[in-house]
Order: sequence, then C-alpha cells, then structure tokens
Amino acid sequence: MSKKESITIRVNGRIGEKEISPELFDISDIRSLINDFENMLFPDSKKKRPPVSYMIEKGSVVNTFTTSRQEVLGFQALLIDVQKHNSLDLLELKSAAAFENLQRNADETNLTYEISTSLAADSSPLIISPNTAWKRTDDIWVDAEFYVYGEITNAGGKNNSNIHVDTKEYGILTIATDRFTLKEKEENILYNTYGVRVKGKQHIETGEMDPKSLRLIELINMNKKYDENYLESLIAKATPRWEGIDAEEWLNELRGTN
Repeated sequence: MSKKESITIRVNGRIGEKEISPELFDISDIRSLINDFENMLFPDSKKKRPPVSYMIEKGSVVNTFTTSRQEVLGFQALLIDVQKHNSLDLLELKSAAAFENLQRNADETNLTYEISTSLAADSSPLIISPNTAWKRTDDIWVDAEFYVYGEITNAGGKNNSNIHVDTKEYGILTIATDRFTLKEKEENILYNTYGVRVKGKQHIETGEMDPKSLRLIELINMNKKYDENYLESLIAKATPRWEGIDAEEWLNELRGTN
C-alpha cells in the first residue's frame, strides 16, 4: 500500500461573539472548502486522481485531507513556490481561482485560513486572511480568440444565455452568447458537433485559456449534409481533363514505380 500524507486547512476566527468551531462551520462552508481544495490539488479535471479522505476536528476548525504521498509532495512544492514569489500567477487556472476563493471568503467573513502539509509540519503555513491579498495579476491575461470543437449539449438561459460544448480537450465549456444568436439559428444545434469560435482571456506566459471568460463569436457547422448533385457536378467538370489519361499509369509515375 502506498504511503499516505495529509494536507491541513485550519480555519481561525470568530462568528459573531463565538470562536469558530466545527459546530459553527456550516455544511455549505464544508462543501465550498472541499471544492476549493480539490481544485487546488487536482486542477486537471480529466486526470484520474487518487482517493482523498476528509476529517474535521476542533482547534478552531481543522480540515484534514489525506491522500497519496506523491500528491502531497507536489502540493508542498506548490505552497513553497507561491510563498517564495508571493504570487498566484504561475499556478494553473483552477488552482489560482481556488486560492482567490479562499481570499474572498476571508475578506467577507474576517476568518483566517492556514494551509500546511504533514511533510513540513515545522514550516510556516501559507496564510490567507483579510490582511493578505492573494490575487492573480490582471495584466498577464490578454484578449484572444480560440477555436474549440465539440458537441453542444445545452443552449439557452433566461437571464444569462449560454451554450455548453462538450470538448475532448477542455471537457464541458460554458460559453456566453446572446439570445438573438440562438434564435436566428435555423437548424437545431443541440447534440450536433460544431466548431466554435470564441473570444476570451489567455495567459501571456503559459498560453492557458480562461474557460470562464469565453463568449461566442461564431458557430461553424461540422455536420455538412452530403450533396449528391454538387458532387456529380464536380465529377462532370473534371472528367474532360482526364480523357486519354491512364489513371493507373499516372499514379505509378507519381509514386516513381515505373
């Protein structure tokens, strides 16, 4: 059995007049923290991850995640890098967004998060509090255009209309659009494969695309219908050019087999 190690996120502070404790830590807070932790440790949702167990204890609120030693080693290196450069800019998108979520929660609730691992118990934890400012640098993201390909699995929305595109490379992307674009499409776009031209944000150093910034420019139909009349017309145009030519001999000359 592979050796296990753990990652701890300790939450300190007060809720109202009371010191925070597991009894005051709502299930929505637990759900949000687990989601942020998963994105920190496993930003690539398509990659198979090892099992992770979870335990909550007193002291204020100690959230302990236990998983493979290899994953914890990688996360410890990530924490060192973030603290050394005092920056989230070199992290993968989902990891950086998870740190920003904790920073936002700290600002809104006046709570403090201390993140550490069992591999460096004597080292200073990474602190996220109302006194810190963990945020990506805005100017490293620039406007860009992208082409993605996949099946449209959902389209619509009353207030914020969008389409969901199931892609091999990125998984399911939610792409903002406008209702007029969806209404003017004559064909039913659901469960058909399209090339999708979008605009969004791109990291100038890594080339990474921000999937939450995407807005539709154009749908390119990848399911072109077979037009027999058009094909026959092309054959009729090309036939006179081949009169008197032995196709097999011509191919052999191209291959150099004569």
